[in-house]
Amino acid sequence: MPRFTPIQPFLPAQPWQACLPIGGYNTRQLENIRHHQPNSFLNVVFPEGTSKSRPDWHLSRKAWEQFVYHELYKPFSQPAFFLYYQQDQDREFTGLIGAASTKDFEQGCIRKHENTLKLKEKTLLNYLQILRIQAEPVYLLFDDDADWAVLMAELHGLPPLVDFSDSLGRRHTLKPVLDCQLQEKIVQYFHRKEAFYVADGHHRCAASALYGRQFQHEGSAELLLAALLPMSSAILEPFSRLVAHYNGLPDKDEIFRKLALHFFILEIGPDQIDKTYAALFINNCWYAMQPKENPEKYFGLMGRIPPFVLNELVFQPIFEISDFRSDKRLRYVGGRPNPAALAHEVHQDRAALAVTMQSVKKEDFRAVADNYLSMPPKSTWFLPKFLTGLTVLEYH
Repeated sequence: MPRFTPIQPFLPAQPWQACLPIGGYNTRQLENIRHHQPNSFLNVVFPEGTSKSRPDWHLSRKAWEQFVYHELYKPFSQPAFFLYYQQDQDREFTGLIGAASTKDFEQGCIRKHENTLKLKEKTLLNYLQILRIQAEPVYLLFDDDADWAVLMAELHGLPPLVDFSDSLGRRHTLKPVLDCQLQEKIVQYFHRKEAFYVADGHHRCAASALYGRQFQHEGSAELLLAALLPMSSAILEPFSRLVAHYNGLPDKDEIFRKLALHFFILEIGPDQIDKTYAALFINNCWYAMQPKENPEKYFGLMGRIPPFVLNELVFQPIFEISDFRSDKRLRYVGGRPNPAALAHEVHQDRAALAVTMQSVKKEDFRAVADNYLSMPPKSTWFLPKFLTGLTVLEYH
């Protein structure tokens, strides 16, 4: 039974100091924010003299200490859960921010669906050891029920502490849950759950678990800053793939001959790609790819995971791509496929072809995690996406 406990985070003096996830900025954007928004949390992660390719966590720690000294970030008055709302166009998400346990991650009560890279774990562990803060919650899902709706009804009328829109126009609202009885209800509700599921943040979970083991004598070392949302409200979208030009890339006829071993191929319009199992854009046309047989016949449960099936039947045998994390011939585009944008990449000669696919179904995502299996990298693009620096948990 997983644990979920209140936190006493640092909050920004102005909510706009929180930033998008760090990976969402290019070098020019980083420089622009650094010079025009000196109070942005981005200046903690990448202070003057550093960059995404050359971070210096000691400088980042000094920058964080200056932010606290000048009260750009202040500790919240008492431990609390934070009811969290995000509104993005016509989509709304509701969850709770608090602390999960790294021990639960290690013991399988927080279940993952992807493997992690040791080098990235080590980099993030180094970040935690020096900076000693967690600034972006890992995204965890749980199976909701009628009791969740009752709990949300009790919390709905709480006054907001933070209510603002970010640079992408998404509205974020935080409502602290201060009442001890309500906090206990939340603790007990989640304690009855069999497991949480990692939607986003596998490497942060793994690095935090390493930190918790190394510094277990500290009272807060095993805390994992987490946003818990119900499975029913999460949105799961796919990653599209762009394959670069390279020596040895088969021509169209050879690609189609090999695809025909496992797929029916049919030319379609761009408005039809989200209705097909997978789609290929090449030579200015979109083609539907429909498996000739149910992939579960060959791959079992993993045959229900389109990225796995396409890796096994397309990317490895046809394009000879097997390192799906670091092969430079392969680029990923997360979110609902945009056929015009993908075609533009090919038209501009930045890719030879594009491949889209159906998103993984939530019940299949859950089944993979429950069976302790792993999907390929870039299999799931979960919404919502959380801000960095909206709630900051400091180790003590």
